[in-house]
Amino acid sequence: MYERAVLILDSPDSGLGDTAIGLIAMGVSPYYCNNLDDAVWLGTEHRARIGALAAPVAFLTERLDRIRKELLTEIGLPVACAIPVGAAPSETERKTLALAGVRWGAFEPCSPRELRFVLSLALSSSDRKEARREPRVPCELEVEVTTEGRSFRASLNDLSPSGAYIASRSPLKQGTPLKLAFTLDAARIELRAEVKWRTALSGGFAGWLEPGMGVVFLQLPYETNAVLRRHVAAVAKRFEISPQIALGSK
Repeated sequence: MYERAVLILDSPDSGLGDTAIGLIAMGVSPYYCNNLDDAVWLGTEHRARIGALAAPVAFLTERLDRIRKELLTEIGLPVACAIPVGAAPSETERKTLALAGVRWGAFEPCSPRELRFVLSLALSSSDRKEARREPRVPCELEVEVTTEGRSFRASLNDLSPSGAYIASRSPLKQGTPLKLAFTLDAARIELRAEVKWRTALSGGFAGWLEPGMGVVFLQLPYETNAVLRRHVAAVAKRFEISPQIALGSK
């Protein structure tokens, strides 16, 4: 479970109500409201915990100046921690958001895992104590795991240049050395890793993780590291609100 929370500032029609409920199941704690006055109160009351703001695209765009002055500045969050959620923005909305400093968006179609990833970018960027320096992007990759003379197949559910989460009904103990093999962007990846933590067999924090284990990669060859970094950058770019678009550059 993330230690920091997300403040959801919904529009009056409560379009993000289901999103708020879904985030709880995924281990992200939301504070929910559908008017700015309540958001200011919640933000002030829980400023030590709130690390990101999520709001519908049009609602955030239309009220961005007021939200920044009355809410984000008041609780000490940069505009980069505001995440527009929902239907893809128009070109005008995208320009407005980018020029204001909004960095990421979760636009439809967006899976629950992808939404959690985008919110984690904002949460980690607002928390100087965040130990994870590199974001883990969501993925669905078959991986062959070899350890102690046996092999089994599992699924990589997220990935970074330094580690991954492997979903498995038989997660291994912390400290177990592994060999991993999988295909990424047409490249065959083989590397060594070590289990850093694992979930209970029934699932992870509040049930949002499938049973499995977090692993750290060991002694990555330069070429492998380069492939991982290119993949992570490409996935993250899908959620980026580019300043170049705002400036009209191609």
